[in-house]
Amino acid sequence: MTANRKTALRISNRIHGIEDRLDALLAEAGELMAEMTHYRIDTDMDANVGQRAIARVADLQGKVVEARMKAIGAHSDMKKIIEETADIPFDCPEKTGFKKPDLKLAS
Repeated sequence: MTANRKTALRISNRIHGIEDRLDALLAEAGELMAEMTHYRIDTDMDANVGQRAIARVADLQGKVVEARMKAIGAHSDMKKIIEETADIPFDCPEKTGFKKPDLKLAS
């Protein structure tokens, strides 16, 4: 396997990893939002109590979604660059979660 292909695989793994971690963060933020809201309901607090904290988590969620979109854009951009510059055709590997390929075996 050539150096270009190894680098392309490393880039692909890193982008997939970032996308996965952003998804996990978005899910956690959603769970946090639910917990905060349920706490307010369970303790019979007024609707305005904790609203600023909930709004901040909502803002955080929006920023994570924005970051996820930027990661998708970077993924698409790098795929095009790699297709144009790699010394052999390169298809982005299917997402495999956090598992990284063993580049030593591929040499």
